[in-house]
Amino acid sequence: MGSEDEPNDKISHSNFEVGDVGLFMPTGRGTGGKRTYVAFHSSCPHRYLSTDSIDGTHDFVLGRIVYQEDLVAGARGTDSNPYGLNVGTKFWVLTVEVIRVP
Repeated sequence: MGSEDEPNDKISHSNFEVGDVGLFMPTGRGTGGKRTYVAFHSSCPHRYLSTDSIDGTHDFVLGRIVYQEDLVAGARGTDSNPYGLNVGTKFWVLTVEVIRVP
């Protein structure tokens, strides 16, 4: 068993905290030539991968969360709602240290 200070390598799916590992899958939507990736989850929606975390397009991204920003969606089509969510929807943008991309 590891200490509480050691990072956990299990993929999170129902709770996302800094230090957790997330699996991000492309949504098929994107702007500015970049794909949008959403965290694989179970009843924990609206966790998106920061576009600063990766270059290029990949089938998936596995990464350790180093920062998460919680936001509220503004009007559709604006910078405050890059994912086309309903106005007022809470969402999170997760910055990761990439562990693996195919």
